[in-house]
Amino acid sequence: MGDRSPCGRTGCKHVEYAGMRFPFVRLGAVLLAAASLWPMAAFAAATPPPAPRVLRHLTFAVGVDVETRTDTKVSGIEGPASGTASNTGTQIQKGSITVDVVAATGDGGIVVDVSEDTDTRKAGVARVAILGSTISYDPNKDVTDEERDVLRFLSRSFVKDGEISVGTSWATDANSSLGTDHAAYSVTAVDADAKTIDIAVDERASQTGPRGFDGTTRGTVKYDMGVLVPLSFSLDTKRRAQQGIDQTVTVETKVTSTLTSDSFHKAAT
Repeated sequence: MGDRSPCGRTGCKHVEYAGMRFPFVRLGAVLLAAASLWPMAAFAAATPPPAPRVLRHLTFAVGVDVETRTDTKVSGIEGPASGTASNTGTQIQKGSITVDVVAATGDGGIVVDVSEDTDTRKAGVARVAILGSTISYDPNKDVTDEERDVLRFLSRSFVKDGEISVGTSWATDANSSLGTDHAAYSVTAVDADAKTIDIAVDERASQTGPRGFDGTTRGTVKYDMGVLVPLSFSLDTKRRAQQGIDQTVTVETKVTSTLTSDSFHKAAT
């Protein structure tokens, strides 16, 4: 697959990050046991040196559409009839996500500064350390679900190593006392230049305990292997959680993103 530098063929040092994603947990790849993440968390939380040199600058247009449905069992005592009462709510936001690669670590990780600016919310700059399938950051920082979606596709190890053709597939798994996260990817198209590929995303995640849920993610990614960047992606995630005995909450989140600028690559068209 050619050069495997964190910023593509023309710069930076080595980086590896096997992307996994589930947006509802506000953990994504951080579904791994907290103890296993501590070294990276401490690194991400450390005070950065003044004005680090930006090794790569990227911006992404992002759109998020969230629909929440709450179903509550009605006994009949509280109303005219028994059954299920439902209510729904939606939220749509559009804006941009900015990512600056500021360091590459000797163990194959990268460090980035990420921020988000949309019409409904803003997330200030957060320093994130990415290593393997782990995304780690200061828990006092706000890193949004859609930011993690962008970050997990920025790894040189997101795509399976070796020759790539239509039908190439790979999978990653994370299991802990909190739950499980399984992600499967398959190549559905390879462009004539053999650098740009389409990838189908099929993921499942679950978590136990008082904040437990079950969910799935389906989607597609257009990915440039020459400079190791997602040109665009579309993800549709559904999660269902039990809230007490009589209430369930179902959340469907649709996230779309398109690369708009990259210091190592022309913008997507």
